[in-house]
Amino acid sequence: MQNTYPTNATAGRVIVITTSITNACVVDYNRVLVNILLANTARILSASIASPAINKVRAPDMSGPWRLVVQAQFIYYPEGGMLSLFQENITINVHKS
Repeated sequence: MQNTYPTNATAGRVIVITTSITNACVVDYNRVLVNILLANTARILSASIASPAINKVRAPDMSGPWRLVVQAQFIYYPEGGMLSLFQENITINVHKS
């Protein structure tokens, strides 16, 4: 999983996180769902089908580090459910303008 995103953002602005799935060690999947979650919660801020997945999220209206989780779910659709899950933590520094 490779993520491209800005390391800095202005509070309240929409940012784009692009996720590419490379060299998946999961077999027999036919769909990858990429979720962006607020760290330490189950709150999904954005979801997109990969690859690449393009997720848009709005930066919080506060300054400081914004911790997010990029979650890739490998799914066998429509017969089965989730086969595997990979997660990566990212941090974006948010600044008030």
